[in-house]
This record gives sequence, C-alpha cells and structure tokens, in this order.
Amino acid sequence: MLMRFVRSATLQAAGQDFVRTAAAKGLTRTRALIQHGIPAVGLSIVTVLGLQVAGIIVGSVVIEQLFTLPGIGRMLVADVGTRDLIKVQSELLVLTGFVLIVGFLVDLLHRAIDPRQREAA
Repeated sequence: MLMRFVRSATLQAAGQDFVRTAAAKGLTRTRALIQHGIPAVGLSIVTVLGLQVAGIIVGSVVIEQLFTLPGIGRMLVADVGTRDLIKVQSELLVLTGFVLIVGFLVDLLHRAIDPRQREAA
C-alpha cells in the first residue's frame, strides 16, 4: 500500500507546475522531481507510513493470536477471556502509548521536513 501511495503521489507531483518549471529551466526531469517533487509529497508519505506503523502495532494482537506467538496481543486476548479487567486496561494502555509515540514521531518528522512548521513555532 505504501509503495502504491508513493508512486501515485510522485506521479501527481511530476505533473505540478513547479516541477515542470524546474525542468524547463534546465534540470533533467528526474533531478527536478527529486529536488522539487519529492519534498512536496514528503509530508503525506510520512503520514501514511506512521499510520501503517500504528496499524502494525495494533494488528500484532491478531498476528500473535493467529500464529500462537507469545506477546502482548496474545496476553490481551487471554486476559479478556478470563475477564481480568485491570490487566486488559494496562495492556491497552501500553498499546495506546505505542500508537501515541508513533504519532509524536510523525509530528517531529513533519516539523523537520516542512520549513513552514519550523517557522510557525
């Protein structure tokens, strides 16, 4: 999914006016796309990557249960079955913490990539 998104975003950026203008000023099409197109779509690529990483963290519950792997996902399913609510809440808190950390890292990457966000603070 990420590769398809990167491809479509890059093709969309290749058709933008600023990339065509850079190519018209003497840059090769590839160089114009790398210097001007990729930074323009970098924020959306980082966002999609962050969403996928968060999905993988939460999806570990299913994978661990499916392949009988030990981990927090398998423990969560077992604790739901035994109705141990304190442990269930703790495990969900840990999973939520991981997702929040991924979101925070995505926000930091946005700030590092986009100069407009650096100046706004």
